[in-house]
Amino acid sequence: MSKERFHLIVCETLADEFRAVLAQERADDVVLNTFPGRCTPPQIERVALAAAAATIPLGCGCGFVGPCGTTALGELPDAGAGRVRWIEACPDLLMGPHLTDHYRRLGDYLVLPGDLAHWDTDATVAGSEPLQSAKRLVLLDTGLRPAALALLDVAGAARGYPTAVLPVGLSYLRLFLARMVLEWRLEQEKNRSTTSLSEAIRRSSDHAMALDLIGTLARVVTEPEAIDNMLDLFTLLFAPGAIHYLVWREGQPAEQLSRPAESTLPAPDAELLARLEADHATTESGTGFLLRIGYPEETLGLLEIEDVAFPQHLKHYLDLALILGRVCALTISNARAYEKSRRNEETIRYQAYHDTLTGLPNRRSFQDRLTAALAQAGLAAGRLAVMFVDLDGFKRVNDRFGHEVGDFLLQEVAQRLQKALRAGDMVARMGGDEFLLLLPTIDHPASALLVAQRIRENLNRPFAWADQETRITASVGVALYPQDGADAETLIKHADAALYRVKERGKDGCELFASE
Repeated sequence: MSKERFHLIVCETLADEFRAVLAQERADDVVLNTFPGRCTPPQIERVALAAAAATIPLGCGCGFVGPCGTTALGELPDAGAGRVRWIEACPDLLMGPHLTDHYRRLGDYLVLPGDLAHWDTDATVAGSEPLQSAKRLVLLDTGLRPAALALLDVAGAARGYPTAVLPVGLSYLRLFLARMVLEWRLEQEKNRSTTSLSEAIRRSSDHAMALDLIGTLARVVTEPEAIDNMLDLFTLLFAPGAIHYLVWREGQPAEQLSRPAESTLPAPDAELLARLEADHATTESGTGFLLRIGYPEETLGLLEIEDVAFPQHLKHYLDLALILGRVCALTISNARAYEKSRRNEETIRYQAYHDTLTGLPNRRSFQDRLTAALAQAGLAAGRLAVMFVDLDGFKRVNDRFGHEVGDFLLQEVAQRLQKALRAGDMVARMGGDEFLLLLPTIDHPASALLVAQRIRENLNRPFAWADQETRITASVGVALYPQDGADAETLIKHADAALYRVKERGKDGCELFASE
């Protein structure tokens, strides 16, 4: 029984987060062990780690997750025949390397909740080189350790650093763990099938080509590739007149596929699935069979072989098909899991840089784009403009018509702002009823004012929904490069200051930043 379990060894810094993910996923075949470790400064108690590794039964799958900087600590304990995954930067497991790199470029030191506990008792923390050069302490708050918020304030005050809290979920950690365990499950299934599959292939024709196809199955990453290879494999080994495959998704039949592709015979009826016994059955003609592809708890598809090459050896063909079916099911499910994880990663990456209500880029995305535009403008000795747009009286719209209408209004404003800009310009939502605009190339300050005026005119047209309508006005503050600032934060700050002057003078207007 021990060989059917995956042993995960995790440093205590991330132990609570891994426990939460395992509880959500109900991963009963994963055993979690921990060992003392810390990220600031990087430290591993090797005796404790070796003791945790010694608990893994021989031949079992295993995974190690160590604290930040472990690869810089020299020789690490050998994991034997198990799988080893050393993570150089633990924050990567909570929000991905692309985001952690972004915050580090800003001078932030990312703090894990589980790593704060020893900061007030360990004098070596203050000597940590990355911490000494940081501009701000940012806590990646998973919500699992409420005491970390108070510890962050104490740590920041003791070292004279400003602090911030960045809420993060467990989605990225769940993807990492799912990939690690999925690889192990795939290996387990391959090991169980190797002996019987090799013997079955030995008695079949075209051994080398068949083995090559099976090897290809293990390398595919998309479901269409997996299904194509499966149909190629069955065609090669069974030499049938035709093969039909009914794809099954979320408990329902989906598309139908056939080999040869021009076959006009219908694919197997979905009702046949309910009548299958032991996941397979011979056809009425007695020269072929039906095979369920999947697991006891999930059906992935229904395969029909019309005629095998030698009907007198139908039992041999069926035995072979049952073995291949398990391998193909694992390959297809692995491809589905990969595609799902890729979509989840794309969603996480999109949400990190976009506003969920309007679909516009958010402030983080705007700053990255503005920084790049400033570099280009500096090389070309060009000019650019940053605009801060605020809707006048938006709170009254929410109070009078409700937040649903307010959300509709913000979405309409986003569309109008985009239509008012030129190709290459950018609009982002700051939050609430505030928007940022970037004009990466302007020939004169008056050009920026013309764009600002066009924006105000577009927004002043009535907003209609159902049988009602309302009007709003907008205030716009403008900052120009190079005269009003040379970096992104300064230009945004000065555009905000110009916006504040418009508000002071009665709103519904636009103004350039003036240092006085």
